[in-house]
Amino acid sequence: MHLFDATDMSDPDPDFERVLVRLEALAGPSPAARFGAAIRQSIDEVLDGPRTGRWAFTQLEKTEKTYVGTKLEIVVRTSLGLEPGAVLDLDIEGEPVDIKWGMNSGWQIP
Repeated sequence: MHLFDATDMSDPDPDFERVLVRLEALAGPSPAARFGAAIRQSIDEVLDGPRTGRWAFTQLEKTEKTYVGTKLEIVVRTSLGLEPGAVLDLDIEGEPVDIKWGMNSGWQIP
């Protein structure tokens, strides 16, 4: 399984290809499971059901939902063994990479 489908790129980008290869190597044989676990961990840590008495994402305040995205950035970075980026969330193969996620959308990594 590939993290991204670059087959529709009419003009291949060598920087993108380097980042893609590195991300796939870091994510391991099951990137969907690794990122799924990161999403679950991030939501669970913000929900903190035993302490807050809330058990569903929909029970979070707007600011807490925003923090899930920030938490996810930290969990993914740690899971992949990467350091924070100087400009964006990560530096992968010398390229700045931003992590974006929303509960009702897919991954967006510019």
